[in-house]
Amino acid sequence: PTTVPTATPSTEPTAEPSTEPTAEPTAVPTTEPEPEKPETTKTLDLLEGNILIEEDGYTIGDGEKQSYTGAYTISGNSTSTTNSITVSGGTHTIVLDNVIITTAAGSPITLTNKAKVNLQLSGTTTLNSPAKKACIEVPKGCELSLSGTGKLFAAAIGASGSDKDADAGTLGKIVIYSGTIVAKGGRNGAGIGDGQCGRGGGKIIVYGGDIYAQSGGNGAGIGAGGSEAKTDVTTLTVEIYGGNISATGSKYALGDGQNQQHCDVAIYGGAVYS
Repeated sequence: PTTVPTATPSTEPTAEPSTEPTAEPTAVPTTEPEPEKPETTKTLDLLEGNILIEEDGYTIGDGEKQSYTGAYTISGNSTSTTNSITVSGGTHTIVLDNVIITTAAGSPITLTNKAKVNLQLSGTTTLNSPAKKACIEVPKGCELSLSGTGKLFAAAIGASGSDKDADAGTLGKIVIYSGTIVAKGGRNGAGIGDGQCGRGGGKIIVYGGDIYAQSGGNGAGIGAGGSEAKTDVTTLTVEIYGGNISATGSKYALGDGQNQQHCDVAIYGGAVYS
């Protein structure tokens, strides 16, 4: 028999193997650390009058402004009041300790003038506001973070709505780290996010906590409100990294409300029930 093979095998592969993946893996954005609890705070009694916190001090009721730049505890002694809290400018850590506020016109807590507030929950806080008004107003340019071991019951958190498109608010930034938060939107507002005819904008980020968010009409549980906004509409972003979330909306649990199309949602972790 012959010892010569009938064909010489090729040492070169017929096709070059690809070293590139067929799809890019989804990149998870870097998360932000939860704010630490302050070691010492200045206690303000909400029952003494409306509280105004500014970058360099605070005022209670008709009293004189007091200079201060540290952390605050606002105490309500579990007693209902119509007094409200306004934070104008600056970066602040505020502990809410058993506060109960019911307002007839404005929001119980309002951020303004590009204020950045780390709101830490202690005990049980209950906030009630009229229809279309957020219980914690977070307009464009302002930032709110929520953390702590306490509970917050609020009619809505975010931007206030309006029957008139031009009068509706634009959302700032809301970050939730921990705590138990129950938020039910007012008329056609999201539980957490835009109000009626809201124009979007801003960002909502959830890292943790037990959250129950419900629309009061045609909005989402977390995201946009109901009724279409027609002017100056920008994208509202919702990002979920953790937490236990129960959300209910007329159209979507998370995202757009009725007749709205300006909300983007990304879920990286956590448990979401609707």
